[in-house]
Amino acid sequence: MSKEITTAEAQEILQESAPKQRFVGIDIVKILAALLVVSIHFFLYSGFYGEPIDEASEMIPIMFRWLTYSCVPIFMITTGYLMKNKTISKKYYLGLVKIIAVYLVMSVLCAIFDHLHYGKEFTPWTFVRGLFMFSDAPYSWYVEYHICILLLAPFINLAFNGLKNKKHQLTLVVTALALTAFGRSFFVGFERDIQIQIFPDYFSGSYGIAYYLAGAYIRQNPPKRTIMNKILYLMGMALALGWNTVTTYYHSTLNVEGNYAFSSWHYNDYGTWPVFLVSLFIFLLLFDISSKNKIVIKVLQVLGEATLGCYLISYVFDNSQYSEFCGIYPTMAERLTHAPLIIGKNFLASMGVALVVHNLYNLIAWLIRKINQSRKDKKAAALEAAEGVETEAEPAMASAAEQE
Repeated sequence: MSKEITTAEAQEILQESAPKQRFVGIDIVKILAALLVVSIHFFLYSGFYGEPIDEASEMIPIMFRWLTYSCVPIFMITTGYLMKNKTISKKYYLGLVKIIAVYLVMSVLCAIFDHLHYGKEFTPWTFVRGLFMFSDAPYSWYVEYHICILLLAPFINLAFNGLKNKKHQLTLVVTALALTAFGRSFFVGFERDIQIQIFPDYFSGSYGIAYYLAGAYIRQNPPKRTIMNKILYLMGMALALGWNTVTTYYHSTLNVEGNYAFSSWHYNDYGTWPVFLVSLFIFLLLFDISSKNKIVIKVLQVLGEATLGCYLISYVFDNSQYSEFCGIYPTMAERLTHAPLIIGKNFLASMGVALVVHNLYNLIAWLIRKINQSRKDKKAAALEAAEGVETEAEPAMASAAEQE
């Protein structure tokens, strides 16, 4: 007779055969950040910053501008989240090879574009200099930061992970933020000339390290996935966005010398407290999303891996598309209305090129690993064969010795 299966055993079998749930939130966060990078450039290339802001209705595009401005801080927080457990090792430092390879390829493509589109001339010296100065790919300042933070990451991790408890870790994060993002941008008072700066800002340029630590803290102490928490994150993001929007409108209306153009006294930088808060809440809203769909998981992984290349190559499409776009839509109102079209077009084109470059790198890396493994296998086989010959020779030598 066949053994009867209990209800508990049946449920266990179903759970084992069911698709495993995996977190895809980090890939979604990275993809969104890349989209926001392309989006923030709309405001640069469309002429938005030169337009007078003199009507309350213009607070809507101002709000979207600040929303897109969270792109780079989201990347920085994500880096801390992903790198939190990295240690000093050869394997870790070899991981920089892909970043450098993608950067080199995108720099070549951007240089070719600048030569063909703008007639910019390059010599071997100026091109190599541009690589080291991070100027051949004009958006590559972030690569410079990324390389620096990755080189420091194992040492930052030693300090962070070496703290005794959650309270000490939070104290480190708060202190780092107070001396950087809050240090440079937290002022009390409404008249610019007599405002009080609350925190010292000597280390304000190091905000990237503070954002890294924030991401590491979330990795170490993830908040609970509850609807109430998500609502609180949305409210926090709305308040920070609202603050930036209202203050920017107010500062712009006082910008008489600049013809009332876009103006923000203290927040127009990635390392400021309202920008950090918006970025933090976006990250917290999305980072713990999960999925069981294998296709969805794979697609998001592939797209998430290509976001750095997408960021860098978007320069080409920004500079090749906006002249025509602004010609077709001559007024700012028309450009704002059709912004999703140009943003979507440039993002898809940039992601397409990035996917080709990243997958070519992965293919080449796979081939190199295969070749190296083949060489190791041949060497091991030759060594094994040599040992076999020596083993066969030993009984013959012993027999000869006995006969003597």
